[in-house]
Amino acid sequence: MNANQVAFDPWLPEESADGLPLSGVRVLDFSAFLPGPLASLVLAEAGADVLRIEPPTGDPLREFEPKLGSVSAMYAMLNRGKRVFGAALTDDRDRAAVLDIVETADVVLVQAKPSDVGRQGLDYETLRKRNPRLIHCVITGYGLQGPLAERPGYDLTYLADSGLLDAALAADSRPVLPATAVADIAGGSYPAIVNILLALRRRDISGQGSSIVVSMAHNLQLMSYRHFVSRQVSGAWADPRADPLGGGNARYHVYPTCDERFVAVYAIADQSWTRLSHVVGLDPRYVGTADQHEAIQAMRALFSRRPAAHWQRLFEATGVKASVVSDFAAAERAGLINTESQDRVASDGREIGTLPSVVAPELRRPPSVLPSPPLRDLARAARANSDERI
Repeated sequence: MNANQVAFDPWLPEESADGLPLSGVRVLDFSAFLPGPLASLVLAEAGADVLRIEPPTGDPLREFEPKLGSVSAMYAMLNRGKRVFGAALTDDRDRAAVLDIVETADVVLVQAKPSDVGRQGLDYETLRKRNPRLIHCVITGYGLQGPLAERPGYDLTYLADSGLLDAALAADSRPVLPATAVADIAGGSYPAIVNILLALRRRDISGQGSSIVVSMAHNLQLMSYRHFVSRQVSGAWADPRADPLGGGNARYHVYPTCDERFVAVYAIADQSWTRLSHVVGLDPRYVGTADQHEAIQAMRALFSRRPAAHWQRLFEATGVKASVVSDFAAAERAGLINTESQDRVASDGREIGTLPSVVAPELRRPPSVLPSPPLRDLARAARANSDERI
């Protein structure tokens, strides 16, 4: 940029989020799909100004079903209220515009394999030359180094490689597909959020930037805490089928009812187990047995004699440590899922309630309707070089 040019400034005025914890924090997000966009969404809800850079054709998540108007509803919910530019980092003009923005960013969020990070020129060493105070966070599958670093993967890949999927076994000892993206969220999004906030705080103290590397596969070790503790004490990995909280104990188990629903039992303490056994009518022979397989079979036979409604009434009347497994509709009726939130997302003339925020109400933006962001061409916007905030 020569001395006569006016810098391209796509950021919002700092007063736009006055009073919020991350007011004035500028986040430049190069990520895609779920892990990075969810992390930057949480930062935006706490007041950060989030600017996303996507390929010229957009984040592939835009095309996923179901659609809200012409864009994926999931994309719209994860990126509502952000601003998005399309840029080809291999194009000199696009790259120059991106690097100009890096100079005024507080946080850069990248999500890619190590070789792709370097190829795109988004590595920490390159970007810190433009902005020494930069907080640089890269979300990876397996870290930046090691034999698996370049391996492509998705949520299920990381679960399979980490050993955690093998610990989630059905009655026939087959691994069970998780109901949500455990690695993406617990291994990627949340560690990124926590470490970005800690790095910003350290910069407040020291003035120094930081390089943060998030490995989704490695972070799943924390999710395997029970199995890890057992291994550290015994020196060997135990059979997950014997895990007391993983289906190896009758006191903490899921049992079918006669109408093809399920009951979840969580009576771990002796007193809770004794009371539950008495209330449901378990044969006393199985209450104190050391043979957990035998006890599980007895409980399965007992619960399979009655419908879920019978057990629900009994549990509510007695307060024992057991519940009927709810589907999403039942959870919504119970007030545990809010589909009509005041936080809403709009696209192509339609608006719907969006995902709930993990940020406490007093620390986040007021509820509002925010749009799904259109994809704008970065080079064209930079060439316009207007003083108007975009």
